[in-house]
Amino acid sequence: MINHPLKVPFLQGIHLLRVPCWGLLGVLVSGCLVGELQSQEATLDDPQASATPRAPSEVDPQQVLEASMRLFDDGFFHAAKQGFVDWLLQFPDHASTSRVREFALWATAEDRMQKGQYKLATDDLSQLLEQYPESQNRLNYAFREAWVLFRMEDYENALARLIREDQPFQEASRQSETSGDPGLTLTRLRGRLLLAETYLKMKDFEQAKRVLDAIPDWSLSDELVWRREFVLTQLQLAEENLIEARQSATRLLAWARSIDSAEWISESVALKGDVLQANGQYDAALATYEQNLSSKTHVARRRQARLKMVELGLLMNQSSEVLSRLESMLEEPQPDASLDVVLLTMGEIRLKQYFGSNEVGRQKGADLPSRDLLVIARGHLEQMLRDYPQSAYYGRALYALGWCFWEQEDGAQSMDAFAKAKGALPLSMEHAESLFKQGDLYLIQGDARRALGLYHEMQDTYQENQEVRAQLFDQLLYQSLKAAITAKDVSAASRIAEDIIQHYPSGPFTQRSQLMLGQELMHIRKLEEARSLFMRMLERFDDFASRPLVELSVARSYELEGDWAQALVGYNQWLEQFSGDSREPEVLYGRAWLEDRLGKTSEAMEHFQIMLKAFPHHPNALLASNWIGDHYFNQGDFSEAEAAYGQVIAAKADESESHSARARLMLAKCRFYQNDYEGVLEHLSPLLEDAAIMESMGKDFMAEVFLCQGDAQFAFARTTTPYNPVALGRASNAYTTVYAVHRPNRWEPLAWGRRGDLLYFSGEDYQEAINAYEEALKYEYLNIGTRSQLAVSLGLAKERLSESEDGTRDMAMETEALNHYLH
Repeated sequence: MINHPLKVPFLQGIHLLRVPCWGLLGVLVSGCLVGELQSQEATLDDPQASATPRAPSEVDPQQVLEASMRLFDDGFFHAAKQGFVDWLLQFPDHASTSRVREFALWATAEDRMQKGQYKLATDDLSQLLEQYPESQNRLNYAFREAWVLFRMEDYENALARLIREDQPFQEASRQSETSGDPGLTLTRLRGRLLLAETYLKMKDFEQAKRVLDAIPDWSLSDELVWRREFVLTQLQLAEENLIEARQSATRLLAWARSIDSAEWISESVALKGDVLQANGQYDAALATYEQNLSSKTHVARRRQARLKMVELGLLMNQSSEVLSRLESMLEEPQPDASLDVVLLTMGEIRLKQYFGSNEVGRQKGADLPSRDLLVIARGHLEQMLRDYPQSAYYGRALYALGWCFWEQEDGAQSMDAFAKAKGALPLSMEHAESLFKQGDLYLIQGDARRALGLYHEMQDTYQENQEVRAQLFDQLLYQSLKAAITAKDVSAASRIAEDIIQHYPSGPFTQRSQLMLGQELMHIRKLEEARSLFMRMLERFDDFASRPLVELSVARSYELEGDWAQALVGYNQWLEQFSGDSREPEVLYGRAWLEDRLGKTSEAMEHFQIMLKAFPHHPNALLASNWIGDHYFNQGDFSEAEAAYGQVIAAKADESESHSARARLMLAKCRFYQNDYEGVLEHLSPLLEDAAIMESMGKDFMAEVFLCQGDAQFAFARTTTPYNPVALGRASNAYTTVYAVHRPNRWEPLAWGRRGDLLYFSGEDYQEAINAYEEALKYEYLNIGTRSQLAVSLGLAKERLSESEDGTRDMAMETEALNHYLH
């Protein structure tokens, strides 16, 4: 599972390339900040879906076309596209149809660029370049294609489009050099500036500088002068020429203000803030970013400014001021679309406080209980999702909300949030983690197969993503291994464990994964395979934290195979090598247990006593005490047995209840063999009065307790002459409880036999005694000794029944009795 703290999502600087298009009417169309305009899209393939044909009548085709062209030139590309499609439906036979189809496709491309649908835009531009090789706009299409690739951060392909001689941009540039067209000249210069910025993004600063230096100042329009200075400032900042960058940023902002371009001013302000921040002038940077909070600034720039101010506040350790600033932003009187990022950031800061990964918010909110922080974070995130359903950060908020529900152990809502985040986020670290957490949740729910499927999906999706691979893939493989083991897919688990050791030989999950697989192999009794894996671990890793456990697992594999001698060798070697390890009491107990199985009773007794002395409070100490008690009991040393059983009862550990119950029963038996029948009942009384412990111990134990009670009452009854009828009745009830109430249990035949004995010795009803013995003999699992004893008792009862009051004997009955004696 991923358990690292959440990162607050501060944006990198948004430096959008402002690229006007040479319009259809010869007007420069300025590109907008991408991704903010939302509108319904129509397709060229099915114009009927978006337009209704009208009769041409007296409408002038040129006027209708020029209206759409003006929409295009003004940047209303979606409306322009609709207009072109409508024109094609009204005038399908017009001579300009082919040209208008080109305009419609161009408008579609520009519309998609406005919406940030870059992949679709590249398809449109590629189609324009392929279908209209002689178009006067070919240079513009080629430039826009490179620009879109740049926006997609596909810098290598953008570079290839700009510099390769066989690509449309270079071909169209060569063809336009002698045209004298100022629009084409501007597009060529924009291409060179884009080339410099591409080199900058690829960190090839020398090439970027060379391209910028080769652009003559006299050839530039106001916009391109500003753009050249903008790229130069970025280059100086990237090369950490901070003094020059600060001077350039100042000139850049002054130039933008002299032209009075709101867009250039906001971009210049943002870049100057970045430069001041890099110079360590945090207060000045804050003041600079604040200039972009004006309502005249585009919403994307306002959003970026808010984030930058938060980032700086945290860098300055002003967490109190940061949260206050964010809260004051939420109280602004006019609704602002950029407040989505404020809610998101407040939620993530609170969530980060909850995780306790750093000192964020220690001045403000640190006194809040962690669960309160989680509730506050969830509130901000849910408000953001409710109020800004179209936000570009919608997926990010779902991702953070998934973590809130995860920490609140609300698996259903956490699953829902992460699943929605997966659908809303682009491929990214957060998207990968959303996939990961879905898999973890399925694994927690016991659906290991679905968990494994999601882990495989994440692995396939991010195989080439170096950041995700570096941060998550070792954990991913480990969780996949757990899922495969839970799904009982040992072959898949073995492959995954091999992948882990191959790709992460020294990783934090490598030894754990091998150990986990080995333990699963032991669990399913593939003991030789498990042992081989453990032996390879011991050979591969010289010194590692889990070595004691691996060595112990090798010894245990022999124990599970029944090779007790080899297991004992392993336990002895382990105790010599890892004395003081936390598992030492378990191994001490295991060694003594093996010695008992191998008939080394004196060694077992010595080692059980050593274990008890060294670790009197370990759970296995109760088992050791019971073993010692049983040993003395079988030897007839009831005093020592009672002392051992008494230690078990005296223990107050949570796990001692079942051991104490058994020890009480054995104490009662010790009293029985010492003819202390009242002592027997005294020890049994706490058990008989505790229905819960009796139920928890199972039917065999309950039956044994009542059998012991019956034996004590029966023996007590025989201490008086005549027999005590009350005690006999209690004994009879106890025996009946064994075979009639708590069945099935292994003591039933003995209870029947004891009832037969009771009836025989009371002399009341020999036929009932015979019936009881015969019931006892019906149990096939009786050993030969018990069966023989019951047969003799049955013979005695029949012999007594054969005697009549007048002294005659029933010879047939005596013959049956004799047969029982003989067989």
